[in-house]
Amino acid sequence: TAAAATGTVTYANTSATPNSLHFASGASLAKFTPGGTAVTLTNSGPVAFAVYGYNTASTWTTTFSGGTWTLGNAGANGTGSQLNGTTVITNGAVVNVTTGRYGGHGTWQVGGIGGPGTLAFPSMTSENGASYPFNLTVNSGGSYTGTATTLGFNQAITTAQSNAITVNTGGAVTLSGNLQLGGTAALGTGGSETDTLNLNGGKLSINGTLLAGAALANATKTFNWTGGQLTAATITAGAGFATPATGGLSVTDLTQSGGTLAPGDLGTAGKTAINGNYTLGVGGTLAVDIGGTTPATAYQNGSYDTVTVSGATTFSGSLAIRLINAFTPANATSFNVLTSTGTLSGTFNQRLATTGGEGTFLVTKVGNTVVLSQYLNALDSWRLSNFATTANTGTAADLADPDGDGAFNLLEYALGTSPTSAASVAAPVIQLSGLNLQASFLRARSDVTYIVEASSDLATWSTVATNPGTVGQNVTVTDTVNLPTSNPPRRFLRLRVTSP
Repeated sequence: TAAAATGTVTYANTSATPNSLHFASGASLAKFTPGGTAVTLTNSGPVAFAVYGYNTASTWTTTFSGGTWTLGNAGANGTGSQLNGTTVITNGAVVNVTTGRYGGHGTWQVGGIGGPGTLAFPSMTSENGASYPFNLTVNSGGSYTGTATTLGFNQAITTAQSNAITVNTGGAVTLSGNLQLGGTAALGTGGSETDTLNLNGGKLSINGTLLAGAALANATKTFNWTGGQLTAATITAGAGFATPATGGLSVTDLTQSGGTLAPGDLGTAGKTAINGNYTLGVGGTLAVDIGGTTPATAYQNGSYDTVTVSGATTFSGSLAIRLINAFTPANATSFNVLTSTGTLSGTFNQRLATTGGEGTFLVTKVGNTVVLSQYLNALDSWRLSNFATTANTGTAADLADPDGDGAFNLLEYALGTSPTSAASVAAPVIQLSGLNLQASFLRARSDVTYIVEASSDLATWSTVATNPGTVGQNVTVTDTVNLPTSNPPRRFLRLRVTSP
């Protein structure tokens, strides 16, 4: 069935038959209790519910499909604090809960099949109603924003209950305060509590501390980190955590066996403080943004990322270095990106390229600090790798041809071939396509200029294309002049490369 509502009404569905409701723009409902089995809500403009899911323990499913929705309370109005069932937010729907102090109850699914969705609990500080758990899953295209959140019960529950937040690939959870797993109240007789944070993909951003509540009998608090990006001001291991099966937090350690730790966020400088030991495993990545010479001292400040570890650090995963803010480091400048109070172990004394291919840094260990230094641009790094020098002289000069294959060093660099092996040749291929010549080649670099030129006499050359295609692409450029169909044709193409 279909219905429309305007003005201020109270809706209660007691039927087990699925319903589809459309609300006109500006509708305002005093109470909305779905009931039954399933209901899909759509609207033609913003709609407000004073109370959503009031005083119902049924296992209904409500889908917000498109539109903008404001929920004054979610399952909270005096003693009517129950909010069970499942709420799906999809097809571009935007749902804001403005005063839901018990807003965490029920199961919420944001994004995924059906399209993106947005859920905001701007004022929710805890989920603490007895026997009404909170389960949130944020899927591809979904986003959840909130303030400080406690995932757990702050009451002496006497039954077995569980809460969970799961972030999957393409989803995003952003909190402007702490995220605490588990409450602080001792459980009642017969009570047990399981609170789980799963970061499987997507992004979890916390402008505060990720931590666990006190260690309590019959309470299990687990952070599982198998993929995705974690950005947090502070990450604190503690007695309240259960040891995860793979990556995550335990009593004393943050173990990163997958995913990316990105202080400040990717593309934004910031600091992450890890209270406890830190293990960057083989499958994990520490992302470091370098956008200036000022180290970050807080969540999002400074111009380059920093990590501080209060315990020991094992550094065996990947380091992804990104240049931001159009910054080009000086060769003499060093960047202390990670400092460990305890021992620091790992593989160092190696050069790593930036993610954008602009150049390389030397990664070293100085005491218990990971240092990036001796920045070289991409061409100098290539010379150093192939000729053990950065000087544009001798066999390393741009116009030298040490392997005798007819390609100068600068052309070898531009085409991604070896300057010391005559067998490594990738000269541009010139061929005929209909009545036009074509030149094909690999555009391997971002810091040289590729110019395709044409001539009819090998004396006067005109530009056909400059930097065609994209970096890393096999490019084909077609001459704009047709070859004559009579008389022997005279037409030539060439590739000219200029250095930075």
